Amino acid sequence: EFRFEFHNRLTAIDEKSGQMILAVVGEGMKGRPGVAGEVFGALGRNNINISAIAQGASERNISCVIDASHQVRALNAIHQAFFETRKSLALVIIGVGNIGGTLLQQLHDQQAYLRAQGFDVKVIGLANSKRFVLAADGIGLARWRETLKASRRRMNARALAGELARLELTNAALVDCTADASIVDAYPAFIDANLHIITPNKRANVLPWRRYSALMALLRARRKHFLYEANVGAGLPIMSTLRDLIASGDEVVKVEGIFSGTLSYLFNTFDGRTPFSALVKDAHRMGLTEPDPRDDLSGQDVGRKLLILARQMGSQLDIQDVRVDSLVGVDDAAMQRRLERARSHGAVLRYVGVLEGDRARAEMREFPRDHPFAGTKGSDNIIAFTTKRYSRTPLVVQGPGAGADVTAMGVFSDI
Repeated sequence: EFRFEFHNRLTAIDEKSGQMILAVVGEGMKGRPGVAGEVFGALGRNNINISAIAQGASERNISCVIDASHQVRALNAIHQAFFETRKSLALVIIGVGNIGGTLLQQLHDQQAYLRAQGFDVKVIGLANSKRFVLAADGIGLARWRETLKASRRRMNARALAGELARLELTNAALVDCTADASIVDAYPAFIDANLHIITPNKRANVLPWRRYSALMALLRARRKHFLYEANVGAGLPIMSTLRDLIASGDEVVKVEGIFSGTLSYLFNTFDGRTPFSALVKDAHRMGLTEPDPRDDLSGQDVGRKLLILARQMGSQLDIQDVRVDSLVGVDDAAMQRRLERARSHGAVLRYVGVLEGDRARAEMREFPRDHPFAGTKGSDNIIAFTTKRYSRTPLVVQGPGAGADVTAMGVFSDI
């Protein structure tokens, strides 16, 4: 058929191995707009490349050539697009302590609501620091602890990602409820296994710029979501508010606030009658601090949150660019003097973070008693956005900034 073209070197044959033809066939396709878009959209969302396309004039068949290694995922993706009445999502949850355990309870309690809203959410994987369990059909959330405890599969993040890749999942998310750097190191493997990433773990967002930008590029290339509402403000809508401001074309001039639930509690409680160090010990006993309270007192947690917000705003800051004043090593006498000096000015002490342009700093400051930051209670976070639109009166978000319930709710909202 092509002898003339071959003879005149107008064409050539190119062989590509490891391919398969996928055909969507049906009488119901005839005269129905958008069928091809649904087919190719489903494949594209799952990172399945199409080498060739054909459609007959009868409109009863669409065929395409894809890599044979993607056969199972391609069939599942197209089946979901055409036949499943609910949008399905498979979750793999790593870290089942306070936040992860509370999230699992929320998912269990809200199953009926999710189904009524058209979502079929099932947990197919669970992991702690010692072991993991996988079940493609879903893990019963009423007895998940017993299921995980009975597993003999030792936890290794990259091994888990490899097993998930073999399941050829079409719509799945890794929910990282740890603070573990090794899990973040394995994010690329989970993304390559076709999983979105949802996490309260701040470590990915504060990676050195080169690693951070490479991770973001991989997420874009694989068309995967990276959602982290609970990185700042636990369950408060801080990240989503900032994203909405930016998306709507507003110009963010300054972000400032009380970002640490622990430091908020300490300064809300510190009135001079009890030494500051004793309040720290009380907070530690109540579980309001990190296992090592110096992690809170150093101000690094506030610094990391400022960096996350800065990068959301397009800045290329690194953590060393954030100026942080540490309270570690400040003795009770010095804290008492700072408190008395603030009172002499009619002010209160608060530990705040301020992001303005490419400058970020975390420090202890005095605020007048009528300032919004002076009226916080308990472990409240309060964040004020000063923008071009909110210039005279900042947009303020305030509420509990710590606790498993509200943090898990932030993760749930991303799901």
